Amino acid sequence: MIKECKKPILGWKWFIYFISCIAIIAMSSALVIFLIDPCFQYRVKNNSLFFFERYVGPGLISNYDYDTLVIGSSRVQNFDMDLFREKLNVKPLLIGIGGLQINDLTRLVEKANSVGRAKTYYICIDLSMFIDDRQLVPDYLYDEDTISRGKYMTSYEVWFRFIPMDFGVKTAKAVGIELKPEFTDKMNIDKFADWSNRVNFSEDTVIEDFLKNRNITSVSDQVDKECSMTLMKANIENFVSGLGDGEKYVFFFSPYSALWWCNTEDNGTDGQYYELKKYFVDHVPDNSLIYDFQYADVTLDLNNYCDLGHYGPDVNDWMIEQFANPYSEFIVNSDNIEEKIDILRENIVRFKEDHAILWSDEQSVY
Repeated sequence: MIKECKKPILGWKWFIYFISCIAIIAMSSALVIFLIDPCFQYRVKNNSLFFFERYVGPGLISNYDYDTLVIGSSRVQNFDMDLFREKLNVKPLLIGIGGLQINDLTRLVEKANSVGRAKTYYICIDLSMFIDDRQLVPDYLYDEDTISRGKYMTSYEVWFRFIPMDFGVKTAKAVGIELKPEFTDKMNIDKFADWSNRVNFSEDTVIEDFLKNRNITSVSDQVDKECSMTLMKANIENFVSGLGDGEKYVFFFSPYSALWWCNTEDNGTDGQYYELKKYFVDHVPDNSLIYDFQYADVTLDLNNYCDLGHYGPDVNDWMIEQFANPYSEFIVNSDNIEEKIDILRENIVRFKEDHAILWSDEQSVY
C-alpha cells in the first residue's frame, strides 16, 4: 500500500501562524502591563508597587483620590502629607520630581486641570526652572491615545526597570524578608519621594558645598542675561496661560539658604532672580495666593540645610504652618514684593557680616 505524503504547509499559512504568535505575545504583554501597571496609568495601588518619581506623576493625577495637589521639585518631596491633612483639612496628593523644570510642571498642572479633581494647587516655584526646557516625564505617560498606550506597554523602563524591581520587592516580602524603610517608603504614595533620611543637615555640610562649588557658574551665567530673561519671562507667560479659571492656586518661592543668595550676589545673578520674582508675581491670576519664604529667618540657619538650596523636613513643616495661617507675614503681592526683596537683600548683608570668614583668606579653617 502506498502512503500518501503530507502536503507541505503553504506560505500563507506560515504567515498566519507567525502573525498569530505575534498577536498572542503582544496581548499577553499588554495584559501583564495592565495588571501590574507600574506607572498607575489605569489604577492606583498604595503600598503595593515600587514608585519611580519621574514616571508616576501623570498616572497618580489621573487616578488617585484627592482634592489638593502639591507639586514641585525635590524641595517639596519632604512635605508631611499627614500634617497637610491635619492643618489644612484637605485630601492632598504630593507630586515631587527632582530637577522638575517648567515644561513638566506646565504639563502636570494642565493634566490635573483636565482631570478636574484638584480644587486647590500648592505649586513650588524654583527660580531656575524657567531657564531650562528639559522634559523628564515621557510623553507617552501624559497622553491616553492608543499610540501612547502602546509605547507604555512596550517601553524599556517598564520591562527592564520597573517590573523587575517590583518582582524583587514582592518576592522578598513573600519569603518573609523584612524590608528596610527606604524600600517600604518607596511604596507609599505620601513618602515615596522623601529623601531626608539619606542626607546630612548641618552648617558644616552646607559650607563645604559652598566652598567646593562657589566658582562653578550656573546655567544663567553661561548665556546672555538679556536672552535668558526673555526666555524665562516667556516660560512664565506660557505657564500662567495654561492655568484654569475655577481652581485656587497657591504659589510659593522655596526658601533657599541665605548662602545660596550670597552666591548669586557673588556671581552677579541676584538681580536677575529679583526681576524674575517680580515678573512672576505680576503675571499670576489675580485670585492666586503667593508666599515668599526666601526672606524668612529659617534661611539664615544653615543647620536647616544639606546644601545651598535644599532644606529638611522641619522647614517643610514650618511652611505648612504658614499655609494654614491666613495672616502669614510671608504672603506677597505686586504691592509689597519689592519691600520683601529689600528684606532679602538685608538678610544677605547680615549673613555676610556674621560669616565674613567665608569671604576672607582664612576660609580654609572650614
